[in-house]
Formats: sequence, C-alpha cells, structure tokens
Amino acid sequence: TVGVALALLSLFVLIGLLFRNVKISRKLKQMNSRIEDNSKRVAAVNSNLANAIKQEEESCRKKNEFIANISHEIRTPLHAVVGFAIELADHGDLLNAEETDSFGHIIESNAVALRKIINDILTVTLFGHSNFAFHTKPCLMSRLFVPDLWEDAQKVMKWNSNKLVLDIPDSDVWIQTEPSMFAVVIDNLLLNASKFSPKCSTITLGW
Repeated sequence: TVGVALALLSLFVLIGLLFRNVKISRKLKQMNSRIEDNSKRVAAVNSNLANAIKQEEESCRKKNEFIANISHEIRTPLHAVVGFAIELADHGDLLNAEETDSFGHIIESNAVALRKIINDILTVTLFGHSNFAFHTKPCLMSRLFVPDLWEDAQKVMKWNSNKLVLDIPDSDVWIQTEPSMFAVVIDNLLLNASKFSPKCSTITLGW
C-alpha cells in the first residue's frame, strides 16, 4: 500500500512537472516571438533611419551643387552690372551717346538676368516647404505671355544681341498650368536660348 502511494505521488509529481514544463515552454515561445517581433521592428526602424540619413545626405549634396552652380550664375551678370556701372560713373563724360546707350543696355539686360536668377532661388526654396502645392487652372496661352514677361525677355535678348520673335497662331490654345511657374519656365528657356545661341541670332517662341 505504501509502495502504491509513493508510486502515485511520484506520478502526480511528474505530471505536475510536465505541465509546468509545458507552461514554461509556452511562455518561452511567446517571449521568443515577442523578441523576434521587437527585433523586426528595430530592424525596420534602423532601415528607415538609414534611408532618411541617405536621403538627407543626397539632399545636402544637391543643395551644395545648386549653391556652387548658382553662385557662378550670379557672379556673371553681377560683374557686368558692377563693371559697366563703374565705367559709366568714372568715365561717362568721355563716352559718346552710342557707347553710353550700349553700356546702359548691358547693365539693364544683366540686371534683368540677375533678378530672374534671384527669383528662381526664391522659387526653389518654396519646394522645400511641406505645405507647398501647385494650383493649376485652365489658361489661354496668349494670356500667359503678359507684357512684363515679353519686355524682360527682350531685355535679356539684347545681352547677346539676339532678336526674339513671338510666333502666335490665329487660334488660341487652352492649357492646364500654374501661371507663375509657367512664367518661370519660359523665363529660363529664353535666358538659356539667348545665352547658348550664337550672337545676333533670331530666337522664335511659339506653339
């Protein structure tokens, strides 16, 4: 009887230990699962952080390139404005009317080019704002070429002794655009067309 009792007691102890081991095993599996999930989350966070750092580094590289390029673009017309203005101030009384008029045109065209570059810089800075958005609307092509845009383009053309011709068809065209950004694009197209065309070229703008 004592032997049977001891055997049953041992059996109960073993069963108890078995259940305990099962519970411990389940808890270990749950803990391992949580650790694995946390490891995946940490890996995802590290990956996102690495991508953010990479994007920031790329952004800084592009900004540095932009600053280097734009500084050159600014210096060219600025030197022309300052140089010819000093020449007029110091030796204006020695220049004839034609030379004075020529210097004035050079100063004016370079000042317009410089203003366009500064406007472009201000426009680019807007792109970095999260709340910046384009607001497009239907526009007539003929209405987009306002007098200021045309006059500024003519002044830039004089910089390289070029002639600007506007070729407008009889029928107007509607386009979906953002007017101020459209003007920036046209400004840059005409500025580059004048800058990289041979001297005394005829540049035609039309659609």
